[in-house]
Amino acid sequence: MAMVHIRAVSPPGLTAEVLALLTDDPGVLDLVVQPGAARNPDGDTMVCDVLTGAANRVLRGLRDLRLDQRGSVVVDPVGMAFSARADDAAKQLGSMARAPVWEEVDARIRAEGTYAPSFYLHLVVAGLIASVGIVTNSQILIVAAMVVGPEYGAIVSIALGVDRRDRTRIREGAFALGAGFLLAITVTFVDWLAGLSAGKRESRPWIVSDELWGLVEPLPTLPEPGPKLKPGRPRVPDRQALCGILFVLHTGIQWEYLPQELGFDSGMTCWRRLAAWNEAGVWDRLHLVLLRELRAARQLDWSGR
Repeated sequence: MAMVHIRAVSPPGLTAEVLALLTDDPGVLDLVVQPGAARNPDGDTMVCDVLTGAANRVLRGLRDLRLDQRGSVVVDPVGMAFSARADDAAKQLGSMARAPVWEEVDARIRAEGTYAPSFYLHLVVAGLIASVGIVTNSQILIVAAMVVGPEYGAIVSIALGVDRRDRTRIREGAFALGAGFLLAITVTFVDWLAGLSAGKRESRPWIVSDELWGLVEPLPTLPEPGPKLKPGRPRVPDRQALCGILFVLHTGIQWEYLPQELGFDSGMTCWRRLAAWNEAGVWDRLHLVLLRELRAARQLDWSGR
């Protein structure tokens, strides 16, 4: 059964009202009272177990008595309990026996509604991971970005603020989300610009340079496109298809997952072009051409090591 353990400290003048509240509720079990046993704050100690279905009204009653301000209230979950009396009380509560303890939910939301520098750091990291996942069409990276991103806590905190009409919480959550996403987008864009300025974009192994294409295009075995049997979209240029082939071979992704956002057309188009070139002997011919170019540049290692 689902239960919570409550430890409360009450000033002597309030103990009778607190005790009456706990005693009258059928969801309160194992009540123990120790007059004058507590220090800091000083007062009477009361310990009890409460079914979660009754915990909301009990905690609300303790708040109405201002026990959280005049004394203290500590709530812990109960991992396991054996009690026939608790079973009978749970049956009386029916479907409400396993209701969530909203005070606990509220406390967790409030804890997640704090926006330390680490909140923005995690949001930036999540943005970078997501951008890579989008470009490479990696579902794993997209899920990883969702796990790393802390925006869920801010969204729930705003929802709590709307429910409680807490304008400060709404404003802080909205600002954290807006500033955090803007920062993540800015960092991702700056990272892309840095890679572009450093020449990393051109050095990607699947990008066919003008020099390499100058060797591939004149190959006599490169098959000419045949006439189309029916009208449709234009044929994908060979250079564009070759970039897509190299991307798949370099990254190891499946052909059908080739991101069309890269501009290489669909993976199946590239696969069909690869098969056609293989049948026409393009790769063998290109291999010989590259060997000749390397030999002329004295970049072949003939040592056999």
